[in-house]
Amino acid sequence: WFYATPTTPADPQVLNAIGYGQGQQTFGGAFVQTKISPISALQITLSGRYDYWQNSDQINTLTKASTGLVTGGAIPTSSKTAFDPGLGIHYDVNDDWSFRGAAYKAFRAPGFNNITRSYGVGPTTVANPDLGPETMTGWEVGSDYRNDDVSLGATYFFYNIKNMIATYKISTAVGAPQQVLDLCSSSTTKPNLTNCGGSANYYTNDQNGESHGVELNGSWNVSHTLTLGAYFTYTNTYLTSEAHAITTPLNAQLVGVPKKMGSFDATWKPLDKLTIYGQMFYIGPMYIDETTTPGTYYGQGGNVVYNGSVSYALSDSLDLSASIVNAFDKKYSENTFAITQPWLRTLSMPRTYYVSATFKY
Repeated sequence: WFYATPTTPADPQVLNAIGYGQGQQTFGGAFVQTKISPISALQITLSGRYDYWQNSDQINTLTKASTGLVTGGAIPTSSKTAFDPGLGIHYDVNDDWSFRGAAYKAFRAPGFNNITRSYGVGPTTVANPDLGPETMTGWEVGSDYRNDDVSLGATYFFYNIKNMIATYKISTAVGAPQQVLDLCSSSTTKPNLTNCGGSANYYTNDQNGESHGVELNGSWNVSHTLTLGAYFTYTNTYLTSEAHAITTPLNAQLVGVPKKMGSFDATWKPLDKLTIYGQMFYIGPMYIDETTTPGTYYGQGGNVVYNGSVSYALSDSLDLSASIVNAFDKKYSENTFAITQPWLRTLSMPRTYYVSATFKY
């Protein structure tokens, strides 16, 4: 049920249109894997996956409340198959040190939320019943070092994504897809986006992208009672090509993905029955809106969040624990939103306490 956007808070809601969608999706797959070890230090993993995806019995319609006019209808059955191979290599230099690498392909089909369900106002997210799957090729290399006290790991990864399942913002009715106009326009003679609050998000496969970066992790057993851990990730993800209607800039960090993230934590067991844990979690600066003002990227700065917990084994059958998330009540965005529509912003979890008891019997 879609309602016209009120012009003032006192205006009543007016039913504008009724959307209907149905369909059946069929997924099938077969996977095979073998491991070869030509020498004791080397392990080679070969794999292959065959996927089959089909949309059938699909209907998408929109009924205008004022005229009863029905647009849309049955959609022809569509299907897609893909074969995705994979290769993994692991080599042990010695008992402590190893290298690894992998190359692979992947396949992701759109779900009902992408092809059937339109929702929201200001902007409305409009489903695309003609949406197809996206594909990815990727590779990674890394190395690990482990002994009784120290564990270290480093990985470099690279992903190339084709026909990305993503939304883009439509701010004008000129050149807008028919599914958007059917739902959002209050006039057939002068198409507009009034019924969707002046703009819409639309699912497409018209974007290609890349993502690459580094992952680092480590832990150190300082003593039999104290363990320190840390990780760091650097991710650079951006669009490499797009349709002419898409306004997301090319080769710019995508919104909602911070380039840098990291954590430092400590686990202390002063007593066999007592465990104390603390974490300092870092979320780097990230963009939240790149399309409202052409050439201007709106973002937020970095944030540090502190978490902690304590648990005590009161007996063999009863454990008591308490924890806190976001101890200093840091407020930051966890989603992207149009800077002109701050009511769409979702804030992080506030300071939250948990107290629990676990009884074993």
